[in-house]
Amino acid sequence: MNIGRVDQAKLPGKSPDRGLLGHYAVLGLAFALTLGCAAPAASEALDEQTCQSVRAAAFDKGAGLTPQASVNTLPMTIVAVGSSSTEGMIRNAKNKIYPAAMQTALSKLWPLANVQVVNKGKGGETMRDMIARFETDVIALKPTLVIWQLGVNDVLRYQGTEGRHEEIQAGLKALTDRNIPVILLDLQYAPLVLKDPDTLPMQAMIDDAARKGPRGRVFHFKRFAVMKQLAETYHVPMAEMTETDGLHMTDSMHSCVGQLLAAMVVADRPVVLSGKPQ
Repeated sequence: MNIGRVDQAKLPGKSPDRGLLGHYAVLGLAFALTLGCAAPAASEALDEQTCQSVRAAAFDKGAGLTPQASVNTLPMTIVAVGSSSTEGMIRNAKNKIYPAAMQTALSKLWPLANVQVVNKGKGGETMRDMIARFETDVIALKPTLVIWQLGVNDVLRYQGTEGRHEEIQAGLKALTDRNIPVILLDLQYAPLVLKDPDTLPMQAMIDDAARKGPRGRVFHFKRFAVMKQLAETYHVPMAEMTETDGLHMTDSMHSCVGQLLAAMVVADRPVVLSGKPQ
């Protein structure tokens, strides 16, 4: 399978997300006006307590590292690879973007651990783009664990989901064949994502890949479910979770994702690494 860079000029139906902010300017403005007109009557702030309340929605089982491993003097590297959801936007505080927030949370949970979370996000990338740089940006770092944030730009850019399942499988194979555990971080619950008909099929593909992946090697962090529960159960306003562009996460939402990812890594029933990355 060709996993090189997408030829944007040949893509049907949807505009490349590199111009998303301009392409959706009118929708973003309408979203902002809607937020200003109506807020839930019993809304809650997206603070740490509210975030931890939805922990059960975030993951079904722990992943990757063990409490015993946390006191190892050897460094452990977690690589977060993805698009702008991982890299962050210019408006996001660097220490709030989810890989940095995860690092902070892990340092509190495991004060003796030598764990580094490396941010390898790159805005605008599709899964195919990310896989093309796995060798140099991910595998070369000899990670103990990889967080692969995937799917949203494929949903926004392409018409339909043909070929996406194969790309997910190719990316997972590139990592799991080297004995590297992977957490798949799915789409955000955001207005522009919710309006796209390819969102639910993509979510189903990610969930299926996590459930059918190599045992103890592929896991699923359910960002979509977390944000949905925050909105529907705790009435957290969308404006606290997504920016006015209707797509990207706020600092508060980034922090919540980082905290929950750290909790996933140190969960009560973590999956033990069966070997060292090669």
